[in-house]
Order: sequence, then C-alpha cells, then structure tokens
Amino acid sequence: DGETGILVPVRDPGALVTALRQLVAHSEIRRRMGEAARQRIARISALSAYGAHLAQLMRDISTDRPCPTT
Repeated sequence: DGETGILVPVRDPGALVTALRQLVAHSEIRRRMGEAARQRIARISALSAYGAHLAQLMRDISTDRPCPTT
C-alpha cells in the first residue's frame, strides 16, 4: 500500500474517492507510484523470462537435445 498504488477496502466508495482525490491533488505521488510500478513489472518480467529460459534448458537437458547458446 502506497508503493505502487493505494489499497482501499472492498465496497467502500468513500475510501476510493479519498484515494483518487489524493492522486489527483499530488502529481509527485502519481509519478513515484507509477515509476515504482514500472520497475516492479520490469523486474517480474525479467524473472519470468529467466524462468522460462531455465525451464527450456532443463527440458533440453532431460531429452538430450542440444542447448541453445543464448
């Protein structure tokens, strides 16, 4: 909460309005949260790509197929 977005309770429109007003009023908060979210997605994507590559290498090893060089 507060790092990449604002959490609000379910079915609490007042809390949602308060969170949205905070974001509308404070461009620095929007910028900081947006940047943190972008970095988080980049990190997750990099880990996902690495995991997929590692899984393919393990499949190649288990089937005696030649491993790619990249």
